[in-house]
Amino acid sequence: MPPERCRLCGQSGLAVALGDARDHVGGDPFRVLRCPGCGAGFTDPVPSDLDRYYPQGYRGYGGLTALVLRTAYRWRVGSWVRGFSA
Repeated sequence: MPPERCRLCGQSGLAVALGDARDHVGGDPFRVLRCPGCGAGFTDPVPSDLDRYYPQGYRGYGGLTALVLRTAYRWRVGSWVRGFSA
């Protein structure tokens, strides 16, 4: 049963943004619901266990991916802070 309200802002009326999709790892069917209020997207259904979607020994982001994410985060935060000082 799909969620009735957005998990972030509480708005009702979630709309299907992507339907009839299949996970590329396990082949499980899902769809993506989008909140009309805040625009957040959610998979439906939410998997009860995420272990099957990650390879054995998964340790999160590392190497180049971690560097890129840290750099993007610093750039976004820096832009936000500079907006207050202008």
